[in-house]
Amino acid sequence: MNPTPASPRRHTCLAWLLTAIVVTAPFCRAQSTPSTKTGTAADDETLRLPEFKVNTTRDVGYGARDAMGATRMGVELDKTPTTVVVLGEELIRDLGALDPLGALEFVSGMNGASTQYNGQVAIRGFNQNGVTYANGLPQDTTSNGSSLTSMANIDRLEVIKGPQGVLYGSDAAGGVINSVVKRPLANRQLTTKFYAGSWDLYGSTVDATGPVDANKNLLYRAIVSYQRGRTQVAGKNNLTFIAPSATYHLNKTTDVTVDLIYNHTTKSVGINPWFANAGVLSTFLNPKGNFDEFDGVTDQWQYFSTVTLEKRLSDNWRARLVYRQNQIDDNKIGYNKLNYTFVDATGRLLGTVGAGTSNISFANPNWTDIRANRQRKHDLFHKYDHGPYMDIVGSFAVGPTRHKVLASVQYQSIRTLGYEDLAAYPFTSVLNPVHNDYTPAVASRAAAPNVNSRTTNIKEVGSFSDNMSLFSDRLIVQLGYRRDHADTETLNRVNNRTTTLKGGAPSYKAGAVYRPIKGLAFFYNYADTFLLISGADYYGNPYKPQVGLTHEYGAKVDLWDGRWTGTVSFATTRMTNVPETVVIDPVRGITGSLQTGWIQSRGPEADLAFKPIHDVTMLVGWGNTNSLTDRGVSQRNVPIGGNFKALGKYAFNRWPALKGLSVGAGYIHTPRRAGDATSTFFLPPYEKYNAFLILERGRWRWQLNADNLKNSSLAGVSSVNNVYVYAGKPRSYLGSAEYRW
Repeated sequence: MNPTPASPRRHTCLAWLLTAIVVTAPFCRAQSTPSTKTGTAADDETLRLPEFKVNTTRDVGYGARDAMGATRMGVELDKTPTTVVVLGEELIRDLGALDPLGALEFVSGMNGASTQYNGQVAIRGFNQNGVTYANGLPQDTTSNGSSLTSMANIDRLEVIKGPQGVLYGSDAAGGVINSVVKRPLANRQLTTKFYAGSWDLYGSTVDATGPVDANKNLLYRAIVSYQRGRTQVAGKNNLTFIAPSATYHLNKTTDVTVDLIYNHTTKSVGINPWFANAGVLSTFLNPKGNFDEFDGVTDQWQYFSTVTLEKRLSDNWRARLVYRQNQIDDNKIGYNKLNYTFVDATGRLLGTVGAGTSNISFANPNWTDIRANRQRKHDLFHKYDHGPYMDIVGSFAVGPTRHKVLASVQYQSIRTLGYEDLAAYPFTSVLNPVHNDYTPAVASRAAAPNVNSRTTNIKEVGSFSDNMSLFSDRLIVQLGYRRDHADTETLNRVNNRTTTLKGGAPSYKAGAVYRPIKGLAFFYNYADTFLLISGADYYGNPYKPQVGLTHEYGAKVDLWDGRWTGTVSFATTRMTNVPETVVIDPVRGITGSLQTGWIQSRGPEADLAFKPIHDVTMLVGWGNTNSLTDRGVSQRNVPIGGNFKALGKYAFNRWPALKGLSVGAGYIHTPRRAGDATSTFFLPPYEKYNAFLILERGRWRWQLNADNLKNSSLAGVSSVNNVYVYAGKPRSYLGSAEYRW
């Protein structure tokens, strides 16, 4: 049976009903002055179980001193032997970010690794699928994880660099991205926001929170966001997002929190008007052009729910039990570019450019048109995963040492159903595209039109971490161990063949932090992660898990009560057991696949936030990471050389007439990057300039953001291979008006 998206009507009605119930909770009392933070606890709210929450009251400007995802047990950043970059509420609001990449691009060494409407990012030389964790737990949104993630309920983003196998298990070696979502508050607050921008974009968000009862034992929050618009190539860019949540204080030691999310996103996926030919990009083509059909979009429905029980077992021990379930339904239509053919005025074929091949150049004077030969691809995807997670955090002393430990167990069941339909489709002119109204008669069946598969994956996990401090926190040692086991069964319904993958892998972490003086810390970090891969080598042996391992040295600063914070580090990360084709028998010319390959990323990075004076807030990121395979090939979309990011804001607080007015600007320099997996061509370097203007008067906040002020089509350019090169987003504007009741 082919998977089809679950009917959204039933889930939509349920989500709207739950939202209506909590929004219409008593809201008629006299309103107090709103807090300056929308996604954090107010100053007078008691954080009863801080081990599983992040303390945002210590944030200063764009700098943060705490992160939830770094240890999952409430350890300050300057006591953690890991590089963590936190993008807090103030920064996200100032940037007007509607998707995570709009904020993540200001982290050193990070950039988009595919189309702007996909979700891949590069971290320390390794590509990964973007924001896939929420509050330290999986919240997968498939390969479009970043672009289809709403920012409406995200309070902050945490980039935890390097392998994180002990905390998160199998994941990319470059790091993970954890989002911290907004929680119910004890103070009543209602925020409404309307925004509009380039490409007919408009939207609104309502965020209501507060207590239901007079004793503030039951707290609620409801966030609703609605957006309609187009992408740069006239594709759809729509969003409906509903996220009700409630926290109930059962007693002084126990909290129960329920979170629900309904997210329906429709975005164009046909953003590929460029390609590379003999190392040269087709920049003469319109970056806003589209020679896909207008039905090339991804429709995604996500239904996410968690029930969390937090219990204080004693003064020094806490427990968190979470049951989560996540359902995703994708309906995706796209057009694969098979190749490009060059023709003259008579229609005669002059040459062809395909994946990794070319027998004609742009410089040839005889071509008058380029034709894109296409294949229509229709994907239906269904994923349902669920399971319990339990964390226990405790602290105790043994002799001169003080310990804070985390023990965690989890069970996760994942079931996916996939259907893929391929069909040949008429070519179109690249210079003068003609769009068709799709009918079954237009497309012809491919040789293998249907691919239908089912995968069931069972994961069992146990982990343990210990943060041990000595000499009044002068020296901190962190040790961690985790064991993952997974059983995966995949059924290919075309050939009715079942394949199984069983295996487990351990993960380790060992680090130390030395704090010679207040505000300065030196650290070392050893950590690894793994990735289970299917298949067998030339000799028939099942592939072993790929292993990512890092050695990292660095220093952290936290000076002048958080006005200067940041990390400077040097890391070497290597992924081993990478399959590659090697010569088995040179005499007979036999080649085959063996796990002899490796990928290594190495270099320095720095991320600093500072507030030198009360009116100035700044963030700076710099990196110079070199990422190569064992054959000397650069990794796709990874910067080669120094990359630099800077963001600054000045508030006119010294002039009464201008009080409440702030201006800011951002700058990004990204060097050249390999355009494909074999470095047959390179993407050129680019510079990008942003600016914003904010005016706050009473309960009002007006804001104008401008992105890519130079209107450079190279700003944000990325690629998959030479026939899939994605131009950067043109200059765009976004204006918003916000009111807090």
